[in-house]
Amino acid sequence: MHFHEVGATDAIVDIVGTCLGLDWLGIDQLYCSALPTGGGTVWAAHGRLPVPTPAVLKLWEMRQVPIYHNGIARELVTPTGAAIATTLAHGFGAPPPMTLHRVGLGAGSQELPIANILRLWVGIGDGQAQGQVKHQPQASQPTPQSYLQETIAVLETQVDDLNPQAIGYLFDALLAVGALDVLPRVWG
Repeated sequence: MHFHEVGATDAIVDIVGTCLGLDWLGIDQLYCSALPTGGGTVWAAHGRLPVPTPAVLKLWEMRQVPIYHNGIARELVTPTGAAIATTLAHGFGAPPPMTLHRVGLGAGSQELPIANILRLWVGIGDGQAQGQVKHQPQASQPTPQSYLQETIAVLETQVDDLNPQAIGYLFDALLAVGALDVLPRVWG
C-alpha cells in the first residue's frame, strides 16, 4: 500500500492543529453533522479522481457516516478531513443535547454558492445524549468560561549579512525574555 499525500505538509498541519486545538479547548467528545458529498472530480497523486474520492467513501462506509448532496460540484470533504472526523467523532448526525457556550468559525478560501465555513460548537452535555455522562471539567482543563484573551504582537525584521552564530544567540535571547516563538524566514 502506498500513501502519496498523507505526509503532505498541509495534511500534517491539519491533523496536528485539530488535535492541539481540541486538547487546548478541553473537548471531551466530538460530534459531527452529516457530511456533504460534493461532486465533480479532483486532481490527486493518482490522477483525476471522482468526488467524493475513494478514500473519503471508504472512511464514511467504515463509520456509517450520514451524508447528503447539496448540489455543489466541488470537493467539500477532503480525505484528511474525513480521516479527522471519522477518527475523532463520537457520533454523526444531529447535535447532542447540550448547553451552548461558544461558537467558533473558520472560513475556507474557495468561492462556493453557500458560505464556506466550518463551525465548532463548544458546550456542556446535559448527560442524556446517547448515554454520555454529564461533563465535569477537571480543575486542570480549561472550561469555556475560563478562556482569556491576550494581545500578541508580531515583530518582523530583515537581517542581511550576519553571522549564523549571532542568529542562534538572538533566538535564545528572545525566547529567554518572553517571546512565544522566533522563526527565521528564508528568502529565495
